[in-house]
This record gives sequence, structure tokens and C-alpha cells, in this order.
Amino acid sequence: MCPCFQTSRLKQATSSVQLFIQRCFFGLEGDDSNLQNLDRNRWNWMSKYRVRQANREVFLCPENYMVSSLRDDKTPFYQVLDSELLLKDVILDTVLDAVKNYLYSVDEVANLQVVRLFLEDTAATTAGSGATPATIHAFGRTPHSPHVYFY
Repeated sequence: MCPCFQTSRLKQATSSVQLFIQRCFFGLEGDDSNLQNLDRNRWNWMSKYRVRQANREVFLCPENYMVSSLRDDKTPFYQVLDSELLLKDVILDTVLDAVKNYLYSVDEVANLQVVRLFLEDTAATTAGSGATPATIHAFGRTPHSPHVYFY
């Protein structure tokens, strides 16, 4: 008789430890097992490896999972870049020009000096809906003169 599949000793040891811990949590190992040293929340978290892996990938590389057409918070500079790329033929020269224009426009607002901040504290809206969060209004200007102001 041969085994159903071959496995390494390391994999077998890991599976045995996992099975023992699960049996301890289910109360199948008797009173001898010391459950005070086992953190049930940590074991539940560690048992969901694929969920943690997917969360980590989305956190570390969000650009791989973003679809620009679904974004509703595009900046005006990005909207111009998006429209330039969609309206013209996609060749190297037009892409380089569009990206160059985008970088120049972003560079204009990259080093703004904050001139004023205003905290708009809103009261509770309607009964039962809770309070609306406060809004911060920021006013900035370019560091060189003539100053261009941004809200």
C-alpha cells in the first residue's frame, strides 16, 4: 500500500501542530492541554493566510488594482492628462507630451505654502442622522511671485 500523496517531514510536522492546536481549541485533547498560553484571536488571524496575502498585496501595490475609470476623485490635472490620452492616438510622442504637461502642472502645486486654514464646524444636521464631520479649508500659494493662490 502506498500513500495517497508524498509530503515532506516539515509539512507533516506543521500540519500536526495545527491539528493539535485545533483539537485543543475544540476541547478534544482533555484537560492536560494548557490553553492559557494559546491566543485564540492570533490563531484565527494566522489561519486566514490568503486573506492576509491579498490585503498585503493591495496595500503594497495599489496601482495594480486601480481602474482609473472608476475613480470619482480625479484632480483637474489628472482629468486633463486622461482626456489627452483618450483623445489622441497612443504613440510615444503624444504620451510623452501628455505626461510632460501633467508633470509641469503638478509641479506648480507641489510646493505650496499654506497661507490660511479654516475649520468649518458644522452642527448636527437632522434629528437621528448624527453630526456632520467638520471640514478643513486650506488656502495655499506658490512660493514664487507673482503668487498663484489655490483652495
